[in-house]
Amino acid sequence: MREKSTTSEHVQLVKLGIDAYNRRDIDRLYELAIADFEWVPAIVARFEGESARGRDGMEAYFREVEETWAGYRLVADEIRDLGDQVLVIGRIEVRGRASGLLTETPWGCVFHFREGKLARAQAYLDHGDALQAAGLA
Repeated sequence: MREKSTTSEHVQLVKLGIDAYNRRDIDRLYELAIADFEWVPAIVARFEGESARGRDGMEAYFREVEETWAGYRLVADEIRDLGDQVLVIGRIEVRGRASGLLTETPWGCVFHFREGKLARAQAYLDHGDALQAAGLA
């Protein structure tokens, strides 16, 4: 039986998970996450109410990102250890496929854990919304 993760381990998992996400390294991501990990991207959740769940869902999400953008990167400017969850405040850097223009937008994300691994990540396009979701606003 795996010991319960300490909060510093949660922060490390988030950092490693963001790195795997930015490299679209699905194998590494699923070393860090539970099998039914749920990624709730800000844009999709806001307008379509959907999430990517499990490896198949994440693979489909990564394909869509790669088809839509010439570049798409999550940047964590601040990581807050909240014990049972981790809050990331940062930005998304995107490069348009047709235009080639680089644009940034605010990004916040609340990460949840189960069995010492990433279990769920809910993203927001507004730092205030992310703070509120984490119980800090």
